[in-house]
Amino acid sequence: MNYYRPVVRLAFMGYGHVARETIKLLHEKAASLPFSPAIAGIYTRKLGYRWVPGKAFFPHEIVQELPPARRVQGGPHKFIERVQADVVIELTHPNIDERGEPAAGYIRTALETGKHVVTANKGPIAFHYAELLNLARKHRRLLRFESTVADGLPIFNLVRYSLPLTRIGRVRGLLNSTANYVLSRMAAGVPQMRAVAEARAAGIAEADFQLDLDGWDSAIKCMVLANVLWQPIELENITRDAFDQRAQEIIARAAASGGKPQQVVTLTRSENGDVHAAVRLQVTPPGDPFYSLSGYDLGLILETDTMGNLFLVEQSPGLRQTAFGVLADLVDIYLRGIAPQREPTLFDADPEQSATLTDDA
Repeated sequence: MNYYRPVVRLAFMGYGHVARETIKLLHEKAASLPFSPAIAGIYTRKLGYRWVPGKAFFPHEIVQELPPARRVQGGPHKFIERVQADVVIELTHPNIDERGEPAAGYIRTALETGKHVVTANKGPIAFHYAELLNLARKHRRLLRFESTVADGLPIFNLVRYSLPLTRIGRVRGLLNSTANYVLSRMAAGVPQMRAVAEARAAGIAEADFQLDLDGWDSAIKCMVLANVLWQPIELENITRDAFDQRAQEIIARAAASGGKPQQVVTLTRSENGDVHAAVRLQVTPPGDPFYSLSGYDLGLILETDTMGNLFLVEQSPGLRQTAFGVLADLVDIYLRGIAPQREPTLFDADPEQSATLTDDA
């Protein structure tokens, strides 16, 4: 059946593995999308700007080859201002040392120039969420970030659309594939650095793998979860276990008890609203939901006042799952922010009265 589908113009900030996989998915799912995606421009620090003013490229046109490069005076912010895009997809490197910059600045510029934003970059959401959310609301644009925590595991969309009026009191998670993979391989007798090399070969380890092992990556994800579900917490207030100091002890205890050594994230919200977060190496006993997870698996448990405990699992996630989180956010932005007509929903009411999660413009 042939029918009219509006064109949605996309600009990519960053063109690494996730961006490439996202464009592949856009091409693969083109017939099923409610819109026709067109890439209006690409910014990449290494390869320059890929932008032809007044022209956009459909995914199948650039799956194999990027469009021509064009120099833009003024740098990436000028590119964001000038590119004719409906949505900016921000996929640059998560610079934690710079507290999410320059990516947060790219998102600011996009929102201020009337563009919706999808990001898989946890830095801006960890350090600047409230500011960026207010900016999105001010300019009546949407900011989406499903892939920032668990490779596209539908955490935020679940809360946003399926858990209205629900109070989440506690969150537990396995949020770093590298740390848990290395622990499991060490428990099997594999040397630590060999296990790290395997994780790198699989494409899941950070360039600095100690960010994974020492809990920094999971701590940043704790900040994202706390920011969005509850209220901000500071990185220095999150308890972390140093891997080299505790790993062998935890592995020995797990072997003795029949449990599994794992890096587990815990966030709790007290009755008075205080939020506490920790990233600990611990022994997970048989019977715990996380005991069934192994390898690169990710998992999250939401303890709620309406639905009991919700257990979300993503087995052996990879680039495709991260890219799908980006795609799901893009579809959500189209349906809620771009489509000329849509049915009213609960989130069209006052967001403070309608749901736990409030990140709509």
